[in-house]
Amino acid sequence: MEYNKKVRGSAAVKKYFPGRVLDVESMRLMMSTKETLKKVCEFLKITCTQKYLDDCASIVDPVPSKTRHFVVWTKDQLSRVNKLITEYPFLGQFEFE
Repeated sequence: MEYNKKVRGSAAVKKYFPGRVLDVESMRLMMSTKETLKKVCEFLKITCTQKYLDDCASIVDPVPSKTRHFVVWTKDQLSRVNKLITEYPFLGQFEFE
C-alpha cells in the first residue's frame, strides 16, 4: 500500500504544480543517458558540460534490472499494480511482463 500512496502523491504534485514536474523514465535514462540528463539539466536551468554527460553515461548500466522477477507475486498484487499503471498515465511506460 505504501507504493499506492507514493503514486497518489506524485499525481497530486503534478496536478497542483503543472509544468514544474519532469517525468524521467528510467528506461530512457538507461538507453539515452546523455540526452536524458541534458533534458533534466535544461529543465532545472543548470549548465552541464559534455564531460559531465560523458562521465555520467559511463557509469549508467544500459541493461535494466528486473528485480520484480525474483519475487512471487499474488494475483491480487499483480491486479493492484496493473490497476495503478492503468489509472495513472505517468506509469504508462511500465508493464508487468
